[in-house]
Amino acid sequence: MTAAVAVSTVAAAGLSAGRLRKVDSVVLKGAPRADQVVAFSGGFVVREADFRRPGTQQIAVYDANGNLESRVGRYGPGPFEFDRLVGIALGPDRAIWAVDLYSKVIRYSLQGRPLSTTLIQNPGFEPQAIALVPRRRVFYLAGCQPLHYYLDLGCSLLHEYSIAGRAFQRSFLPTAPVAVRDHLFPLENYFLAAGQNGDLFFADGPVFELDRLNPRTGSIRRFPIRSSRAQPPGPLLTGQQAAYYERRYREACLIQALFAAGRVVLVQLRVPAEHEGCLEAFLGSGRQIATDLLSPGRLVGTDEENFLFAQQGPQGVRLTEWRFTGQ
Repeated sequence: MTAAVAVSTVAAAGLSAGRLRKVDSVVLKGAPRADQVVAFSGGFVVREADFRRPGTQQIAVYDANGNLESRVGRYGPGPFEFDRLVGIALGPDRAIWAVDLYSKVIRYSLQGRPLSTTLIQNPGFEPQAIALVPRRRVFYLAGCQPLHYYLDLGCSLLHEYSIAGRAFQRSFLPTAPVAVRDHLFPLENYFLAAGQNGDLFFADGPVFELDRLNPRTGSIRRFPIRSSRAQPPGPLLTGQQAAYYERRYREACLIQALFAAGRVVLVQLRVPAEHEGCLEAFLGSGRQIATDLLSPGRLVGTDEENFLFAQQGPQGVRLTEWRFTGQ
């Protein structure tokens, strides 16, 4: 099933060209959607999150052939239920970690058995993404913790917890100044991934940059995303009605996904005017190595070396593995 498929690229000055090589694909049979996928040795854990139809949110486990094996958790207000399912991860003990926007982290077995629920006790904090770093025995949640209780002063965006007791340890990474200056908070969505060496990669939806964080030293470096096809959103007017922000969200070029696999980090951008997305490729050092790759679908996850893209089909969701290679 392996094939080499080149994906065209328009490289910016100083950037090398690259391509995506198709590795394999499988149909997740009957899956209505796949918003995030975590691959493991026996199959895939899939997050299906439609926030406009909250009752349809679910976690499902599929085997390596795309057959449904179990459904995990459900929508609701209970201690092992989720209200707005924003992220999943697979722990070192093969437990599924599920993040609810409303300050809850739930753990399930792959068979769907509830294991634990942790309430995040930071007032005003709404987590939006999770990354586990098992060798350091910690996990990270991305989300806005307002500075001095006022959002318009910015936030702390990354928060560290122990895996063993889920105890809070520290917060770092301040809001990018452009987000505060241009009042981009209504467009914000946070993306987080852990690299091979334990560094963290973070992106803020409306801000065209990739943050690389070294949790051991606390150092942060910011790298601009150089895309010629996607333009970052302009300043928002404050005090507008919800319809204004919804329209600006639909019209804006925004970051949609961020994942790290092997030595490469991919950031997916949405380009509304072109009705498609493009990909920006970085090395683990933060250096951008390719820009404006045409995306073969929605970037939804990774395995150890490859990136996973999803496309809707009549039988379910086709999940395709692609590997980024330089050329």
